[in-house]
Formats: sequence, C-alpha cells, structure tokens
Amino acid sequence: MNVLFRRRLLESGVDESKILCFAFDSDDDLDQLDPFLPEEKTKLWQKGGGYLVDSRKFRAFVREWARKRSGLYLLLDEVQLLEGFVGTLNGFLKNDDFDVYVTGFNSRFLSSDISTEFRGRGTVVHVLPLSFFEYSEGRRSPPERIWRDYIETGGIPIVARMGSREERADYLRLFCEETYLKDVVSRNHVRNTAALSDTLDIVASSIGSLVNPKRIADTFRTVLKKEVTDDTVSDYVRFFEEAFILSKVNRYDIKGRKYIGTPYKLYFEDMGIRNVRLNFRQMEETHLMENVLYNELRYRGLPDLSLL
Repeated sequence: MNVLFRRRLLESGVDESKILCFAFDSDDDLDQLDPFLPEEKTKLWQKGGGYLVDSRKFRAFVREWARKRSGLYLLLDEVQLLEGFVGTLNGFLKNDDFDVYVTGFNSRFLSSDISTEFRGRGTVVHVLPLSFFEYSEGRRSPPERIWRDYIETGGIPIVARMGSREERADYLRLFCEETYLKDVVSRNHVRNTAALSDTLDIVASSIGSLVNPKRIADTFRTVLKKEVTDDTVSDYVRFFEEAFILSKVNRYDIKGRKYIGTPYKLYFEDMGIRNVRLNFRQMEETHLMENVLYNELRYRGLPDLSLL
C-alpha cells in the first residue's frame, strides 16, 4: 500500500508533503517518534514477546506533522503494532482533514469482525489472493505450466514472485504456521492446538467433498485415534472462516427454497495454503480446479454462492 497507493496519489496530483507513510514494523519510521514525549519509550515490550508502539508518542508526531496543513493522507502499515490502535484510528476518523488508510496482518485483522471496531466509520477491504488471470499476467511460460504452478502454490502475491518451488513451499509452510495458525490460536484462546491443526488438515484433504462436523469428528476417531466432539469441530471451522482461511458453501434446496445447514463444502482462500498442509500430496486436479473456480466466482462478485 505504501508504495502503490502513494504512487497513485502522486499521479492524481496530491502534493507529496500531504502524504504520511508510516510502518510500525520499521525502526527507521519509529525513530521519528523518539523526540516526542521523550520520557516515554517508543517500543513497549510485551510479556508474551514482541512490542507495541506507544500511541501517545505517535499521536503527538502526527499532530506536529499535520500542523497548518489540510487535505492529508495517512498510509499506516502493520497498524496492529500500535498500542490501542482502534482508539487512535477512531480519533483520526473524526478529523475531516485526514483520509486514513491502514493495513494489518494478525489475529485482529485476519478476522471478519474488525469492521465493528470502527463503528461503521471505516470501510474494510478484504484483499484476496491473485486470481488465475492476475497470476498469469506477464508470465512467459506455457499456459499448462502456469496453471500447474498456480494450483500448487497458489496466488499469494509474495509467493507468486518467488522463483523456485522450494522457496515458495518453505514460505507457505512458515506463513501458515507462524501467521495463520498462531494468530487463530491467540485470538480464540485455543488450548488443543494439535486438534485445531488436525482439523485444518482433514478439511484440506476433503475439498470438493460434502462434510459436516460429525464426519470430521469421525475421522478423528477412526484415522487419528483421537476424541474430538462435533461442537469443537464446528468451532474450529468457524475460527478458520473468521480468519479467511476457509470459505463455507451451504447447500440450497430448490424445492423447499431454503438453505440446508449440513452437509456443506469447505474451500480454501488460497490453494498454496491448502497444499502445504498436506505436504503437496493429494493433488487431484479436479478437486483443485473446483476450489479455483469457486474462488473465481467470488472474485467476479457473485454474492450468493451455494450448492444446488
């Protein structure tokens, strides 16, 4: 965002002095906060690891930057690292001189309820992985090779730009474990992390098939020799939906003109995440294609996708 949107603003005639790009994971940017409220530390180290940025210092920095200016743009990256970021952003939204754009990537932002935190005063843009068309643009390989790469390692932009299959696989593995799963565990206070991870693996092996919580729980008992209740499975599936890892599609009864709760199908938002969970096994092209086609329909804005 700090590169592409800033470029767009400049091309549209916005003066560079009216654009503030700030990344809360950049020490160079954080150094700019040190002169403000010098008695306070910029980084507030947390007991569980990591840090938060002192919000009072950041607000003081913004006030000084914005003094005697109007029509300002704030482009804030990794804003979840800002202490109490919701209150700070809601304060910015009350200022008519500010047009604020933020990005974030953790359990707070990988959740479908983040928009409620801003009380309807902001717009949430859910950025999807690249579609196959977008993935194909500018590539000179044969279409068959491009398709094979896409259904194998998916359309996450940073992954799509990597050269070797091994590099893409290693990044996806780290990305899934260190970002998605850890944040889902943190956000939902999951204790049985092994069962959560196993649920994702079972779903990954079942794309294109009708499933329900009981069937998944039965797989735990018969294959993994573990006891997990239907309700726990339902919770785990919901956690993955809220984190935008999975998307659920309910069946629709044409005669009864109503949706059927179960069974349903679960699709992955990105094929690379699905495949890395199975260590790139079970690569049935028909099932992968079904997932890709479902995502393509979503990319095209079809609001009501259901199984008839």
